[in-house]
Amino acid sequence: DFRDLHRVEAGGRVSYNFSPGYSVFGDLRYTSRNSNGTAATNRSSDGFRALGGVEFELGRLLRGEVGVGYNFVDYNNSVFGQHSALSFIAALVWNPTPLMTFNFDAQQRFEDTTIPGLSGSDQSYFNLSLDYEVLRRLIVSPHLRFVYDSFNSSSVKGYTLGAGLRAEYEINRYLGVGVDYLYTDRDFTGLALDFERHQAGLFLKARF
Repeated sequence: DFRDLHRVEAGGRVSYNFSPGYSVFGDLRYTSRNSNGTAATNRSSDGFRALGGVEFELGRLLRGEVGVGYNFVDYNNSVFGQHSALSFIAALVWNPTPLMTFNFDAQQRFEDTTIPGLSGSDQSYFNLSLDYEVLRRLIVSPHLRFVYDSFNSSSVKGYTLGAGLRAEYEINRYLGVGVDYLYTDRDFTGLALDFERHQAGLFLKARF
């Protein structure tokens, strides 16, 4: 199936603490993709992402990181050629009270796709969530997500909106149970692939 893809990633991060609560970092990731497609649909490639940025911690209430860099992909298929773009990451964790934690993360990254004729997309991803300890053993977590895909060498754009709610009850220090709901609305310009989806589930969590 041309949609099958094997991906191997390797890399690491180096950081230097230059002041209390502040560090600079460099992050490098190499990715090799092996596609099972035909000569026309093969998406095998090699690429890397290089980032530089700052990690920070402002007291006990706020911590996070921001970074910018470069993303590069070289396809074996000459139809797709090479692709490069700006890359960034951002993450924030805010604890306004002992019972509430806000999480925000965003990044610009390269993502694979299974849409015929397209190699992949420059994806901008934004996610906001809240963990709220309603009771001592009950945590409720609403979350909101937006994703924008700009497909390489194409006028096709994709927009994805996701919203959900997760509730987890801690039975004891080792076991937890919960429910999870996610709504997804995905729209494309230039393709008839729009859809809406509702997902709901139950889960059991074990801690050791």
